[in-house]
Amino acid sequence: MIKVITFCILTLMSLPAFTCNLSQFTLTSFTGSGPYTITTSLCFGHGFTGGSSGGDPTGRFAFSFFGNSPLVINSFTPDTVTGASTGVGFKGDTTGPGSSPLSGQQNIIFTTTTTSGRLGCSNPPSCGSARQTCITFTFVMDSIPDSIRVVGIEASDSFTIGTGCNGQSDMVIDFSSFLPVNWLGVTGEHLPSNKNLLVWTVAQEENCSHYIIRRSLELNHHPEWKLLSTIDCDNRLEVHQHSYIDNNPPPVGYYQIVQYDYNSENSKSWIIPIWKKEEQLTPFPNPSDTYFTLNTKGVSRLEIINSLGKIVDEKDLGSETRMEIDVSAYTPGVYFIRLYYANRVRLEKVSKL
Repeated sequence: MIKVITFCILTLMSLPAFTCNLSQFTLTSFTGSGPYTITTSLCFGHGFTGGSSGGDPTGRFAFSFFGNSPLVINSFTPDTVTGASTGVGFKGDTTGPGSSPLSGQQNIIFTTTTTSGRLGCSNPPSCGSARQTCITFTFVMDSIPDSIRVVGIEASDSFTIGTGCNGQSDMVIDFSSFLPVNWLGVTGEHLPSNKNLLVWTVAQEENCSHYIIRRSLELNHHPEWKLLSTIDCDNRLEVHQHSYIDNNPPPVGYYQIVQYDYNSENSKSWIIPIWKKEEQLTPFPNPSDTYFTLNTKGVSRLEIINSLGKIVDEKDLGSETRMEIDVSAYTPGVYFIRLYYANRVRLEKVSKL
């Protein structure tokens, strides 16, 4: 149950209807030495009107794995997902190579369990504001693929590469440049001194020249990056960390670490946002077994998502600036609070005791 604590009047701008801008396929983590565990996040963008003209909803989608050597997918999770808004189930199955663009050595195709099922809004013209549904997918493989491509997202059930969001650059994870650095994690924190701290962890460095730290004020398909600093590699073969402090951060900054080899090839970390405290949503108390209180100034919609990616509560907001979320009936575990602003989406992690 979500209840209002206090409120004031706000004027909210309309969200853009370009739902492909809210569709992303990113690497969350990559660990192991054979078998390898690859954890990803796949986000589906939902528009205002539904139907193919709005780029949504999605009736089926697929992961296509490419590599120079034969690839075997040992396991993947989840093998079923539930479509947002429609509540229709999708079942995933592994297949071999298919016709373009499913010409990878292995494919995982998720199809609906009903003939009219969709992932996303299917109630035109009252689908509400543009939004995301993000689902975590994990793959276990004996070898490292060259790349993983997602097809079928917001493409009117078509796997045609030129339709929908399939052609977007962020719908591909390229593993060919990941080594000699094995990325394990990137974290960021806004410090009490009004500085931003970045820490990245790698499993090994070999033939590694340097890292550059870059920052963008906006996150879209073509961010405008500003070079902040360069840090030399250690070329150590054990797990270790590097760090960097941004002494003059903006209210909201998106950071990425780029690693360069001596032959000028590079690999990139995933992008992380860091918010100044006065701009940051801070649910409290966290963890909690009863409720979370949070600042919702400028928020048009709020969703609560469990660790499986299922929306367990949602609410369209008006002028509320402070809310209390009752989680006393929730199952203990990790949850995410997704908030939609006029021109951005934010995600906060909370723990229910």
